[in-house]
Amino acid sequence: MAIRKTPIWTWIIPGEPRAEDEAEWFERGGKWLVYGGLSEMEALAERIEGYVEAGEVVSAKYWNASETSAMCIYSLDRDRRQTLSIIRRMGFEPTAWEYDYGRCRNWRRPSFLLSALYKLRILLRTFGPIGALRFIFSAL
Repeated sequence: MAIRKTPIWTWIIPGEPRAEDEAEWFERGGKWLVYGGLSEMEALAERIEGYVEAGEVVSAKYWNASETSAMCIYSLDRDRRQTLSIIRRMGFEPTAWEYDYGRCRNWRRPSFLLSALYKLRILLRTFGPIGALRFIFSAL
C-alpha cells in the first residue's frame, strides 16, 4: 500500500500496480463519496488502507486542503455494494455513487445534485468564492 500526497489530494493506492482493464474502468469504474471533516477522512483513510492493499477496494483519495473534506472510494460498479458494505462497517455513510467517466449516467441519479452541492461547499470553504471559480474554470 502506498500514500501519495499532492497539495489538494491524499491518495491511498496499492503498493504494487494492478492490471486494471482500462476499457472496463472507463465503462464501469466509479466511486463512493463520503463527506466530513478532515480528521474524519484521515481516520477513514487509515482504516481503508488494508482493504486497498488486499484488493477489496481499488483505491481511495481524500481532500486535504481544508477542514471540510471528502473521500472518494473507488470500485467497479459490479463491486460497489461490497465496497459500500466495507464503508458502512467502518461507521461511515456515503452520500452518493458516481461513475468516473459516465457523466451522463451520473446526471440521472438523484444523489448527484446533492453530491455536486457538497463539492461546491468544500471548494467555497477552501478557496473562497473567487478562488473556487478559478479552481472550477482551471479544471474545465
